[in-house]
Amino acid sequence: MNKAELKDLKALLQGHLPEENTVRNHSRAGGNNLQDVLSGNYLAAGEVFKISSSYPYDMTIGKRKLRCYRIPEIVHKYSGSGKLELGDIVFLDTETTGLGTGSGTFVFLVGLGYFTEKDFTVDQYLLDRLSGEQHFLESIISEISSYCGIVTFNGKSFDMPLLRNRFIFNGLTAELPDLWHLDLLHLTRRLWQNSLSGYDLQNIEQQVLGFWRNPGEDIPGEKIPEVYRNYLQDRDASFLKNIVLHNRTDILSLVILLDLIAELITGDIRDCFEWKFRDESGIGKLFEQMRDEVNAIRCFERSIRIFDDDRVSLKRLSFLLKKRGEVSRAEKLWEKAAACDEIYAMVELAKLEEHQRKNYVKALEWTLRAHNLLQQRAMVNSGNFQSLIKRSNRLQQKLNRDKIEDD
Repeated sequence: MNKAELKDLKALLQGHLPEENTVRNHSRAGGNNLQDVLSGNYLAAGEVFKISSSYPYDMTIGKRKLRCYRIPEIVHKYSGSGKLELGDIVFLDTETTGLGTGSGTFVFLVGLGYFTEKDFTVDQYLLDRLSGEQHFLESIISEISSYCGIVTFNGKSFDMPLLRNRFIFNGLTAELPDLWHLDLLHLTRRLWQNSLSGYDLQNIEQQVLGFWRNPGEDIPGEKIPEVYRNYLQDRDASFLKNIVLHNRTDILSLVILLDLIAELITGDIRDCFEWKFRDESGIGKLFEQMRDEVNAIRCFERSIRIFDDDRVSLKRLSFLLKKRGEVSRAEKLWEKAAACDEIYAMVELAKLEEHQRKNYVKALEWTLRAHNLLQQRAMVNSGNFQSLIKRSNRLQQKLNRDKIEDD
């Protein structure tokens, strides 16, 4: 798309853009301009405003301290990267004019957090005027390009696709670098699949990280687009400081959330408050997915010891043991699961009796028991039911054949 076509497209979309006061004066009566409200400086002919904030190590955030840490190898494998140090990655969060990723949604604030030798720094780029979007995006890409990896929360589905769309819309030849990307939303859902009431970042802050935002200083996410649109129209920056704080807090939450995840995975947890958030089953699934069977087995075993009714871990552990040839250990788990009317366990026990022990009577007993349970559950049309019928017929034939031979 050439520049003329872009200009026409912008004109067509004009009705979807936030209204903007075109007066080129940053000041406002009453002292509510950006430089009075926020500590920062203008870039790019006064259309982009940059705020930098530094946080010392050992600063307390909720129940944790800000510190340097190592990212576990399993997390690198999960996200498809080689080993990266903290200094190689940047934590990114955006604020936008809407929840969509189409051309009518603007990114107006980008927070970039990174570790230095002495502290953790957050650089925030604020789009002061829509006409400065190209300079805004160029400033962001200039900083991101110096890193090898990026950490976000739902960034794979929202932040990064939207930023790429804005680059295309502005006809920029430069592109966002294809960095290693760790989306903590995906990892959080995997690790705490059955433990949390919700997976938005503020819910995780409260349930896992142990802190609550100050409602007098923060701003609900759903109100952010309206506040920014009002700013474009009346140039009153009074409430922008709440948005900037909201964005900065999101970045800090990502940092300590990744730190906690690292501790939970490695088992290096020092705070008893956090032990209850070590979801052994979720961590076991992560190890299993990354083909680390030894650690997966350890996690599933711990989960079963903690939660005697953890049927998910029981099932996954039994199949891992079967895969590794530890059939006798797997058999004990299948017997325990079968006592709880788990169909898969009865099927596995039937296979064991039929193929390894040649005990067709016992195999048929397990098969018929599973068959009857499926009937009771009105699951006669399932693939399992049809498979059990075939197994039952085959076992009957083997028993009849043995009887003939005995006669």
